[in-house]
Amino acid sequence: MREQPIPSIEQVLKKQGPSLSSSVAKVLMGVAGVSNDYARKLIQRSGHGVVALEGIRFPRNERFLYLPNQYKTDQFWHSLLSAFENTSSVYGLAINSLRARDNIIPVSHFGIVSGSPGRLRGHLGHEVVLKKLIQLGLVDLTDSESFGSCVTFASGSPFDRGEARSLRARVVAERILLEALRDWARKLGFGSYECVELRSYSKQPRFGQFDWDLAAPTYLHPFVRFGDQQPKPGFFVADVLLGKELSVADAAYFINKTKIMRRQRNTRPFMAVLVANYFSREAFKIGREQGLIFSTPDTLFGNGISAALKEVIQTLTNAAAAAVKNPKIIEELFSKLAKLEGAAMNLRGPLFEMILAYLLRNDGSVDVGFQVTHPETGERAEVDVLVKGSGAVRACECKGYGTSSVDKDEVEEWLDKKVPRIRKYFLSQDYFKNLAMKFEFWITGQFTPRAIDYLKAKKQQLTKYELDWKDGAAVREYVRSVKDSYANKILDEQYFRHPLSRLDAEPNMAEQTVVQMVTA
Repeated sequence: MREQPIPSIEQVLKKQGPSLSSSVAKVLMGVAGVSNDYARKLIQRSGHGVVALEGIRFPRNERFLYLPNQYKTDQFWHSLLSAFENTSSVYGLAINSLRARDNIIPVSHFGIVSGSPGRLRGHLGHEVVLKKLIQLGLVDLTDSESFGSCVTFASGSPFDRGEARSLRARVVAERILLEALRDWARKLGFGSYECVELRSYSKQPRFGQFDWDLAAPTYLHPFVRFGDQQPKPGFFVADVLLGKELSVADAAYFINKTKIMRRQRNTRPFMAVLVANYFSREAFKIGREQGLIFSTPDTLFGNGISAALKEVIQTLTNAAAAAVKNPKIIEELFSKLAKLEGAAMNLRGPLFEMILAYLLRNDGSVDVGFQVTHPETGERAEVDVLVKGSGAVRACECKGYGTSSVDKDEVEEWLDKKVPRIRKYFLSQDYFKNLAMKFEFWITGQFTPRAIDYLKAKKQQLTKYELDWKDGAAVREYVRSVKDSYANKILDEQYFRHPLSRLDAEPNMAEQTVVQMVTA
């Protein structure tokens, strides 16, 4: 029987699309009957017509091959993502984690969700993974006023870019969950009381070579080890992911972290928990098989918490529409999450914006969390509450965290950095450029005397736009003037007369950082 001629590598790639070298070798072996070694040699000698993807290495030293005219086409991306999936590549873990989080995360959280360690011999570090994905053109960095640099998908990739609103909504909900989980771990002794660390926007909790959403040493009997000196604790670690049902692919990054940890000779005993709204049956099964705890907020804190946290995300993602259509949702969210430690503190900032949007709804169309970009510098800013009237546009800055004070530095940063960016954006847009512009600063607390003096001096100097501000007392007076009993009730219960608002002491640094982040 006559053997079929050996096809060229170009012919194989043209027919089946971009492929891993092993897949091309199988075609050569199947069609022409050549040996595996000879097929590999043919691939190595394929010449300039075939391109091997630079910078991205696969397990067993495989390469991803494609033709020049296939580069970054839909077929290219589809084949590359399939190759990541089929080889359990760390790049695929990172991409799946990003997709599970609405396509955007703070860059400081990439080490947590990538599934890759910081530095560990024989493994790609998460900084290297991010750098390679950026060079490939699959992901990109974007700036957010609230979160700084963020990782999202590049414009030429097969996925949509993430939106800051959905990121902010998820971060608020997950912060509520993490603070409740910290309280739970402290009370049950899973974490040493003063040593339970939560993720932030600078330094992340670390156990071993990995970053986590929560990490704490534990002295519970199954984990602690006793030597000649002091006892050595084990660890309790946890990640959270809210907003969707987790599939096997979504949870794979977490499983990979724990697998690598267990392979290390000196890893201390640890318990790992992944908390999500829901898990697919397959994901839950694999978690059990790996000896991990996959749990829901309902299981940990009682029925209805999972739904309430999901509602937080949905509400804050479309805050303006929710405030106008169903203002009762503000009170309902406070009520549903009242039993969770830290819930009220984290909800105050974003829900104050919704209250203001509700109050100003009759002055024009309202928007919450309106993103703008300086047309010349590319610098970003966020308008907490935007009101578009018939002859004027109002950009309102909101600080709704109890009765604490706002000092000159915070007001000065708003006026000197944020307002110019917003105004430049307005002037570059046909819709806004001919409207009168008014910039307002609304707070539930008080302005310090220094802040008041600064605002008054600035107001006298300004001619191109109007400046106004309202402290807690002025906000209450405004609510009385519009005769809105519902808004007055919510503001009293959650801001002005809430027990936390009566504390004279300033919030601790950790709480203050959280509050500033979610109200920025």
